[in-house]
This record gives sequence, structure tokens and C-alpha cells, in this order.
Amino acid sequence: MSDVAENVVTQTVEAPRKLRLLLICALSIAVAATPLVAIRQVNIANRSVLLFALTTLSSHFLMLATVLLFTRTGTVGDLNIVWWQRRRSEIRWTILLILGSVLGSAAPYWVMRVLGFVTESGVRLPDDQASVPFFLACAIDGALLTPIVEEIFWRGYVQRMFERVGGGFLAVVGQAILFAATHMRPLGGSADLFVFGLIAGTWRWKRRTLLPIIFAHMIGNTLYCIAHWPDWVDLTQVRPTVDYVAQMNELSRPTEYNAADDASYDYGKALQLAVKMPDEIDKFRKRYPTDSPQEVREAARKWVDANAQALEHLVQGAKKPYYRPVYAGKNATEASLPPLEDSRALALVLATRIKLDAYEQKEESLVSDTVALYRFGSHLGGQKPLVHQLVSVGLQDLTIRTVRDVLAHESLSLHTLDELQSQFESFAEDPNFTMDFAIERLVSLDSIQTAFTDEGNGRGHIPELTDWDDHEEIGLRADRKSFVTKKELLTLDRRWTVDCIEEFFDEAQKAAKKTPWQFRHRLDTNRLLLISLLRRNAFLRIWGQSCFQSLELPWRTHTSIEALVALLATLRYEEDLGQWPESLQQLVEAGYLERVPLDCYSDGPLIYKRTTDGFLLYSVGSDFDDDGGTPSKWGEGKEGGDQVFWPVRDQN
Repeated sequence: MSDVAENVVTQTVEAPRKLRLLLICALSIAVAATPLVAIRQVNIANRSVLLFALTTLSSHFLMLATVLLFTRTGTVGDLNIVWWQRRRSEIRWTILLILGSVLGSAAPYWVMRVLGFVTESGVRLPDDQASVPFFLACAIDGALLTPIVEEIFWRGYVQRMFERVGGGFLAVVGQAILFAATHMRPLGGSADLFVFGLIAGTWRWKRRTLLPIIFAHMIGNTLYCIAHWPDWVDLTQVRPTVDYVAQMNELSRPTEYNAADDASYDYGKALQLAVKMPDEIDKFRKRYPTDSPQEVREAARKWVDANAQALEHLVQGAKKPYYRPVYAGKNATEASLPPLEDSRALALVLATRIKLDAYEQKEESLVSDTVALYRFGSHLGGQKPLVHQLVSVGLQDLTIRTVRDVLAHESLSLHTLDELQSQFESFAEDPNFTMDFAIERLVSLDSIQTAFTDEGNGRGHIPELTDWDDHEEIGLRADRKSFVTKKELLTLDRRWTVDCIEEFFDEAQKAAKKTPWQFRHRLDTNRLLLISLLRRNAFLRIWGQSCFQSLELPWRTHTSIEALVALLATLRYEEDLGQWPESLQQLVEAGYLERVPLDCYSDGPLIYKRTTDGFLLYSVGSDFDDDGGTPSKWGEGKEGGDQVFWPVRDQN
């Protein structure tokens, strides 16, 4: 056979063999890493010393079993492992290897920390486990077992297969990259692992022996454990002692609680029976039926009819005096998540029924459905976590927008207009419409006891190995950008942070009672103090920023209700007298309004202007100036603008 023909045959044989080796190598790494990936998916509260030991040992076992399986069967060939060269120079070179690997790994680790990269995966220990034994297990495994197993697997097994596929240099680099990646540490914390992988891989390539690499790995891991032992012990001082979830449940319980007056059962049943919205309806849900194709209207009606039982429970629940959620979870933050996750989806069904009934001239249930939708939203407000209250505001706004949309497209009877006005006038007089931060205060205090150490006398700090990574940029309402960094968090004192939290929520509760105009335009030490507290304490900035930004939202809803009452009175006036009123004051004088509706964004009433073809009704919005009725979203357009309530514009 000629040389050319022989080379062709060799390449034909080698290519499948290399591919097979790569597949075996990838499978081996995947199998060995499976327990480590699985443990990351387990809830941290379930991680115990026993579970850690089982996971680590199973990973070690799979590594060794994989090596033995494929070498004993001859699948990957001879690994050519040499444990030790019996030469005097081997000891000298081993000492140099240890020094070089320690210094070589420490240098990139230090550089990454100086540059601000996250180098450690955060740790938050379970409340009910013995933390010191946990860290002892980590140290023993890291300093003794892991170096032996990992060096046999990575440098003895994986690197050898890579050498057969792509040569020595590619094998060194390839195994180093995978070695660093499978440790699943932050990018900044993988640099030292990569460098160690390069050093150990080069030794394996040039000198072949494994024991010196294992010794170097042991020394490096031991030094790492010694360096971090104070930080690990620090984590054991994070000891939650107060059950804030129980306090949340106690605080949310009405004074004379009666299960028959609680809407929880009806709302829960409504969510169970709810039918998901079809995709073709979702595309047109912001439009009025007259603006949608007939097939979409028919699909919407079928969807609403399919939710008849769910809506019946929703309406019944809305008639109850209150809704009391039951909070549950390992901490207050988890417990504060909305128990009615699909409440908005359920509310959209009722809003769609209101529009369809109005379009089909079925006014008999329009008022009751509107009241039920608004009260459903109101039940989620009040003394509840912030996220509940934000959902509440959203559902109340949905109700108001739905009614305005109906009024823009249909001519309702005087009786219906009068009933709607009466209902929304009562909603406008609700004294508890503002944000309430009582439970949010508990959530914040609970977050302190799960993040700070407890050193007695209220003292403590956030441990170095906290699982709080750097937070993204946060914008204050004072148009100032503020960054929350891990460095800021680590300098905080627990007692001072608690004082800041308490003072912030005391001031926020006072601020919630003030209109946006009062809060922004009067010389208000209350507002200045809130901004100062947010700037001074990074931990508070994380938890208090959203509270600060939400202060204004209920006032938007309140202004919208005031505008809807004015709109309904204006339509009644025109229906009775055949012309639009000259002013809102004229509606009061004619008995259609009890008072002139106020604009919470000014020190006066809402602005009403009669035009040649109707009238204009608007609030000056959050830029606090009159732009002549230029439409925008609460004055937050590029050049300000106003919040226009009438005429109604396309909501798409």
C-alpha cells in the first residue's frame, strides 16, 4: 500500500476515535458534575451537613468510578499515570511547584478583588443546622479528599484524553477552562482556578507525575480554608431569633375576625376555576369591542362565559368586608409574595365582561360588576405587604379605565350613570386609600436578622461571604442616581441600620398621608429626611427605595376617581340639559356634584375646559404644571404634559 493510501486509512480511523474520546470525556464531566449542580437547585434551608457530605462523596465516587470504568475496559487507552519519580530533584521541583501554584493562584484572585469583581459565591446557612460542623466538613473535604480525586480525574484522566485528541498544549488549556467552569464560582473567582489548572496541567504534560500536583492542591486548599475560616465562623453568628412571619399574620388579623366575613375562600375558589385567556383575545384586550373584529368579540364572550363560575365567586368575595391573607414561608420576604398570583388575570375577565355587557346593552349587571372589580382590588390593599398594595392600585386603576372606556363608546342610561357616580363618590371618601408600611417594616427588619450577625446589644455586621451580590443602579425620586455595592453593605452596623429602618418607615407613614403637591412643593423636612436616609444607608436603599417610589401611586388612583366622578356628573348634566356645563363649579351649583373634585397634583381643582365639540378634563400630573391638556402619562412625557381623563384616548 502506498504512503498516501495508508495516511487516508489512518485519518479515517483516527477521526471517529477522537470524536468518541471527546464524547466520553464530555459524558464523564457531566456525570461527575451532576451532584454539584443538583445541590445548587436544592432550597438552601434543606442543605444540611449530611446532605453536603452525601453530595460531595457521590461526586467523588462518580469521578473515580468513571476513571476506573473507562480505563479498565480499555475504552480510552492507557492513562500513563506516574505517581512519583524516584529522583532527588523531584522533591526540589515539588516544593517549587507548591510555591508557584500558591502564588500563581493568589495573584489573579487578589487582582480580581482589587478590580471589584465578585470572587466568592455567597453563603447563607440554614437556621437549624450546626454551622461549625458544616464548615469542618467543608475544610476536611477541601484539604484532603478533593485534591486527590480531582487531580486523578482532571489531570490524570481528562487531560490525557485531550492530549490524544488535540495535543499537549490544547489539553492543558482545555482542561484548565473546564476545571474552573465546573466549580461554578463567579467569573472573578474562577481566575485563580484557571491559573492553577494551567500550572498543574503543564506539570502533568511535562513531568507526568500526579503526587506533586496533589500535594500542591492540598496546600492551596488548606491555605484557602485557613484564610476563610474567620469568615465562615462569622456566618454562624447570623441567627434569626424573631418570628416576623407570625407578627405579619397577627398584624393582618382584623380585630373581630370572622371567617364568614373573609373573602379568602371565594377568591381562592375563583382562581381555581379561572380559564386562561386565549391568545387571540390578549392581542385586543386593551381595545373596546367596537374596535375588535367580530370573531374576536365572539371568542371574548365565550371566554367570559367559560369563567362564569369563577366570576361568581369573585363577585361574592368582593361583597365581604375584608380579605385576610395567611402568610407562610421561611422568612418574611418569602411570605410577603402575593398569594393571589393570578389576580390580575382574573380581574381582566371581569373587566372584559363589563365592556361586553355595555356593548351588548346589558346594563343590569354593569354597576355591580364594576363595584366588585374595584372592591377586589381594594381587598388587596391596606395593611399588607408592598407588593400586594401595588397589585391593589393596579386593579383599581383597571376598574377606572374600564368605566371610562365604556363611557367613551356607549350612552348609558341616567340611572346607571347616577349609580356609578354614587359608588365612586363613596370610594373617593375612603380614608384608608394611602400606602401602609406596617408589614413592610416587618419584612425589612426580618431581612436584617437574616443578613447581619448578632453580636449582642443590637450590634452586628454583614459577613464578608454574604450572598448579597452588588446591586444594580437605583434611581431616587430626587433625580439622583445611587449605587448599592457590596462594599457599602459590609461597612454597615446592625444597630444603626435598624434605627434607619425604623425612622424611615415612621417618616414614610407620615408622607403617605400627604398629596403629591404637599410632598413636593412645600418646604417639607419629611421628604428631605426620607431622601437623606436612603442616601446614607445602603441596606435601607435596597428595601426602602420601592416604598419611597410608591408613595405617589394611591394618589394617582384617588385623582382618577375624582376625575371619574366629575366625568359622570358632566354626562348626567348634558343628558338632562342638552349642553355641557361651563365649569365644575356649575355642576356643584346645579346639584350634580357635592363638591368640586380636587387635583392631588396641584393646590386646586381638576381642570375642566369646555370646547367646541365637548370638554377637556385633566390633572396637571407629576410635573405639577398646566400644559393646557397636552396628553401624557401623569406628566412624565419628554416635555411634561398632563394626565388627560377626557376625551379618552386609545390605550394601546
